[in-house]
Amino acid sequence: MRLCLFRTTLLAAALSLPAAAADFRLPPAGSASELPQAPRPVDPEALDLVKIIDADGSAALNLKEEDFYLDSLAATFGGDPMKAYDWVKRTEFQPYSGVLRGAQRTLVARAGNAWDRALLLAGLLQQMGVKTRFATAELDDAAATALAESAFRASAIQMNAPRGEVLDAAAMRAGRDFALLREALKAEADTAKDDSLAAAARAVKSHVWVEAEINGAWTALDPSAEAAGATLTAATATADALPDTAYQTVTLSVSATTIADGAVATSEPLAVTMKAADASAAAIFLSFVQNPDEAGLGGAIGGVLGAGKTYVPVLWAEGEPHVGKVIAGLAPAGGGSPLDALGGDESAPTAELARLQVTIATSAPDGETTAATRTLLDRAPSVATIAADTALTPMPMADTLPAPAAMIHNIWVSTGPLDLKNAYGLRALALTDVVLTLSDPEKSKDLSPPDLLWPVAALNAALPMALENAALPGANSGSEVKAYTASPRVTIFSRGSLNGPDGAPYHLAEVDLKLSGTRVLARPDAAKAAFETRMWLGAVEAALETEFGRRAGSLVFDDATTTRTSASAASDAPLERLGANGTALAADAPRDAQDAIGAGRLLFAPAGPLVAWWDVDPATGSVKALLAPDLGGFRSYGGYRPGPSNHLDSSLTRARTGLQSNGGGNVTHVSADGSRSIDYRNGRAVRTGGGGGAGGGGPPPNRCGGGSEYMIIVGCVSLPAGFALRYAYGLVITEIVLIAADIILTLP
Repeated sequence: MRLCLFRTTLLAAALSLPAAAADFRLPPAGSASELPQAPRPVDPEALDLVKIIDADGSAALNLKEEDFYLDSLAATFGGDPMKAYDWVKRTEFQPYSGVLRGAQRTLVARAGNAWDRALLLAGLLQQMGVKTRFATAELDDAAATALAESAFRASAIQMNAPRGEVLDAAAMRAGRDFALLREALKAEADTAKDDSLAAAARAVKSHVWVEAEINGAWTALDPSAEAAGATLTAATATADALPDTAYQTVTLSVSATTIADGAVATSEPLAVTMKAADASAAAIFLSFVQNPDEAGLGGAIGGVLGAGKTYVPVLWAEGEPHVGKVIAGLAPAGGGSPLDALGGDESAPTAELARLQVTIATSAPDGETTAATRTLLDRAPSVATIAADTALTPMPMADTLPAPAAMIHNIWVSTGPLDLKNAYGLRALALTDVVLTLSDPEKSKDLSPPDLLWPVAALNAALPMALENAALPGANSGSEVKAYTASPRVTIFSRGSLNGPDGAPYHLAEVDLKLSGTRVLARPDAAKAAFETRMWLGAVEAALETEFGRRAGSLVFDDATTTRTSASAASDAPLERLGANGTALAADAPRDAQDAIGAGRLLFAPAGPLVAWWDVDPATGSVKALLAPDLGGFRSYGGYRPGPSNHLDSSLTRARTGLQSNGGGNVTHVSADGSRSIDYRNGRAVRTGGGGGAGGGGPPPNRCGGGSEYMIIVGCVSLPAGFALRYAYGLVITEIVLIAADIILTLP
């Protein structure tokens, strides 16, 4: 059965059109493509959200449950453990270190290393009532190399892949950008060397497989071996469960650099480490809220009205708040609250917050690490190291709030292809919930920030879905090079407000693929192909960020006052080479650009002030698109669209969505057992089950009804009201609607 792609047009949404897969194969030599046309404007008065929701709902319902859920797949094997073993054996082997995905997401990906495939097989067997344990050993060099080389064999099980207009546009844009980079780096590609196969062999030396108790005896079931009972080496240990040290991790940390009394200090007010398999596809939000310890519940309520004195970072992961320490120097205009008169310490030195950053770091069991920094505030943008006498620019503000306190950051961690059945169902649920529940002040006034924000994560899933489920698999068209996700892919979506040059609030939206997580594996004689594949994938990632960003916000931004930029957009002008054998950087160039040149990388950017550029590793071909100071991806910054279409209560009322008058009813199942579903019959949304945000099947439970006073403050009333009510829950609905309408990804 074939579904259709529902696209939004200028005057009508969700027309049924046949879908064709976007072409993400490595372009042949000499090829180039034109830039896609600008996204068509969407008239909010003409949006038919019922059809848009039905498109996602139908996509979810028409996907087979056994393609996504352990229990449903296990039920197809009729209780035969050998059938489960054969199914896992047919999945694709990918060489990386430790547990990245876990059982559920390895099933969805149809691929994994020995650790993830062992977890998948054990999970299936346990669903069938078969007792299992894990056997571990170290492979010798020959066995490890042979195992790594097995990655070039494709999976024998087809994976579902999304299709959509944004993918087609991104493929065209990537082709144009890749042609520019390929020509500029021809000499480096021709002389490239590659050691990726040796690195992959080192990553898989630690080996694991399943032993199952069958007919009273333990039987080795190693998907990497020739057959049941065979192993690649003798086991040195067995265990009922894998240790925590076997898992890849993601750490999100906030650092603050301050100047006080002539001294510079750097602190880390927040650091949270999660298993990558747990963080993957979870609803994660970072924001800066008034300090819950400042003055109890009354003080916190005063703080959301603009009277707060200090702020702390809070990371919500699946609805659970991780609360950091006070960030010195981050305070509203005026520096304090009315409570200062009741005992504030006037002798304490005044701290100036100079730089605020968030760092995303990953770690694998074999010791491999990656890290990238996102600058949220920089009052000395051209200075690498803050000193006591560094001149700082004024604190950027959003109304009376310091700018970082008026931003919400949705952090998406993906480890491979997403569960499309869950993703489509959640998007339908998210859009319905926004219109029927979150847009009603009476229904939403007591909800916690995670309850209010989870639809943003559900809709933002479109970008990692496009990357993981379409672009990366599409790049694997040859037999000499293999591209796959080997470590956590981390994307940050930021929304907020900032006072513009005229003093009026301007909306800010950013898309930043902070860590790629992609690895390219090449046979010994395919170094040039590997080099060009890395360039191509970097161009694809930048193109998807750009096309996603171009669409997100068109209903919010006034085109006449809005700037939309990315390295790809800047490439409309001729690029010049910066670095080795190229133009020298200006003395005031962004820190990241200076660091890249110092590390031997190359930059390509249009002539003039360095605002957006391509960062290229000349040894490997890895490409990253950047914006100053260290933002990957895409930025939109502009005034609000004039007229009533900005306002939730006038342009996107329930009466105009079509949901209010829909009498036919519709149910979208999100889980295999039907426990998470929506029914918007007669304009009323009914949710059952849920809990787990964007990753687990629905909005997290409401945390405002009980618990300690501290948790009530953090979970319910600590977002600044000026942002939370005006920006996140008022205008962001229009962005959600737009993303649902314009970036709808349905299956053939």
